[in-house]
Amino acid sequence: MWKLMLECHHKQFITITLAYHVKNSTPVHQGEHRRQAAMHLWNEMDSFSSSFRNWVTAHKSYVETLNAWLQKCVLQPPQDRRRRKRKVSFPPRQAISPPIFILCRDWLAMTESLPADELCKSLKDVMQLLRDSFEHHDEQNKPRSESQECGMLENNSEQEAAKSGSVASAEGLQSRLTAVLDRLTKFSEASLKCYEELKQNYEMACADYKRVGPNAQLA
Repeated sequence: MWKLMLECHHKQFITITLAYHVKNSTPVHQGEHRRQAAMHLWNEMDSFSSSFRNWVTAHKSYVETLNAWLQKCVLQPPQDRRRRKRKVSFPPRQAISPPIFILCRDWLAMTESLPADELCKSLKDVMQLLRDSFEHHDEQNKPRSESQECGMLENNSEQEAAKSGSVASAEGLQSRLTAVLDRLTKFSEASLKCYEELKQNYEMACADYKRVGPNAQLA
């Protein structure tokens, strides 16, 4: 799954990166159409961000619970007074243990190492930029007073400023979307690497356990 996800997000990253080279030749959409498109993108980002955070939390909680349940299946050896204050993890890495213990221990460590926080931060940056563009659009469309209407000579400069702000916003959005897809690619890459190592370690644990036998001491 993560191999396919990595390929997908890498293609998306290339696509949004290449969009930088064609955006200058593309007319900037103004008005309500652009606002609706930005709102749709914000809703999609919000949904994805929420789903991703929930998935990360559920994934970690599942592995923690499974690992804690396995610990209840083990009769821990008595500890002397010097070791009583120190938390002893099971199984020790040098022990020949049932493979399921090795699998869950390494799986739990893997969930802590994935770069989820960096991805969540980049998603927040995109959503903040879109929110700022909504506020700017609302500010530009506020009813003008009579004194403001009399300042017609300033309209051209205001329109140029609004156009420049719009282009800057488009460039900023492209840059932050690039960061999001870069983080997605790196998260998928890290996940793929972790699961490959997890599988390799599990297979090695199975081989060692079969070689020594289930009656071997676990410490």
